[in-house]
Amino acid sequence: MLVISGLQCGVALSALNQEMGTARGDLRVLLVALGTLVALLLLQSLHSAPAARRIHRPYVICTLTLQTALTYLPPLLVNLEWHGLGGFAAGSVLAVLRDRKGVAGLAMVAVCDWAACRYGGLSYMETTLSVLVTIAVGVGVATLIRTTCRLASVHRAEASAIRKALQEERMRIGRDMHDLLAARLTFAVLRGELASRHIGSEDERARSELRGVLKLTRGALSDLRSLAHSFGEFSLIGELDHARALLGGVGVSVTVHEATRIPPGEIETVFAVAVRESVTNILRHSEARACCFLVYRRQNEYVLSVVNDGAELPPGPVEATHGHGLANLASRAAGTGGTCTARCTPTGMFELTVVSPQRAPARTAVPIPLPGPGTSCKETPRRDDYAPRAG
Repeated sequence: MLVISGLQCGVALSALNQEMGTARGDLRVLLVALGTLVALLLLQSLHSAPAARRIHRPYVICTLTLQTALTYLPPLLVNLEWHGLGGFAAGSVLAVLRDRKGVAGLAMVAVCDWAACRYGGLSYMETTLSVLVTIAVGVGVATLIRTTCRLASVHRAEASAIRKALQEERMRIGRDMHDLLAARLTFAVLRGELASRHIGSEDERARSELRGVLKLTRGALSDLRSLAHSFGEFSLIGELDHARALLGGVGVSVTVHEATRIPPGEIETVFAVAVRESVTNILRHSEARACCFLVYRRQNEYVLSVVNDGAELPPGPVEATHGHGLANLASRAAGTGGTCTARCTPTGMFELTVVSPQRAPARTAVPIPLPGPGTSCKETPRRDDYAPRAG
């Protein structure tokens, strides 16, 4: 835009300098020429801006007409000759208007240039050359304007992509922080509660629980370090064994049916996270005495189903907004092209089901929500005191 305005200003001042060097030059011509030049520069800046194509059509037609009129009428009124500025008006018309309208506008500018040259006393040959120069300059100016607009569009797209990538990375880190650390810290708190209850009465049991707390905190530290280098990876078998040991230690009967083997990768990670989140929810939000983990294949899908009793929620579907854990599971399941649903039964059972196709597609940012609005359950208060469960 600055280049175009500079060229336009240079052409006008060069012609004005020649005009003021003649006998016809006077103050009135100078004032008219300078005022017209300022107006032309402002209009040219408007039409060269990337936002020019978003201006309402009637207004942009008026501004283009005004630029053309200021290019040709003042020189005729004060007998001023500054040939060459018509190309900038032609460039504005071609850049802002497209297709037939742009060609029609260019033709109108060419007609005005022809009339101005003939009025100024130029021969037909000189007039023809002037019109051809005006058209050539117009095409060049329009190309420069469109190139500038495309570059600006590319820069905006790059900035938007960077913002989106940063936002996705923040979401990934937040999700992995929850999935990797929250469960381990929850289990550590629970085992700490157990250890405190057994100190003095069952010292060996208390030492065992403290060793478990130490192992969990070391694992949490290792997970925290891994966040800086990779996406969190989980082992489904390891999480099932951990769930059996932890829930069994607090009096929950655990049943595991692994009818199929989940291949390593993103699907296994999603299922492992679901197991870990289920264990956390059982400890924090239920009075469960029995829990069942079922892993099987259904046609071309892998299915994980977790069912436990003692649910403290009313019957009905549970939305993904019911806590960060369910929302994270829904997002992870969506990344594999699958779904995540949760519901409470009238008999007090809570069922979490994660379904994923055998071949997971490319990672996507489109979330797959749990059951929609209107069917949500009322959220119960979060229970962060594990003393009842530890007892």
